[in-house]
Amino acid sequence: MPTLDEYELLGVEREAGKPAFALMADRKTGRYVGSAFVNSSRAIRERLWKRVQEYAGPAPKAMKRPATQWVKPG
Repeated sequence: MPTLDEYELLGVEREAGKPAFALMADRKTGRYVGSAFVNSSRAIRERLWKRVQEYAGPAPKAMKRPATQWVKPG
């Protein structure tokens, strides 16, 4: 079973009135593997969002998701 260490955060998608979710990639290949709802306390969600904004980056090729804040690789 895969562990959290095997994934890299690509970005976080947030839309008003909807739960936020993280877009994840395989750490070794960089390929998109799916999404995970960010279901935690408000403090943790706010800390995650702050970090996402600090490391903002361009969208990966072929990923067109306007509500997503992308994160630099690495």
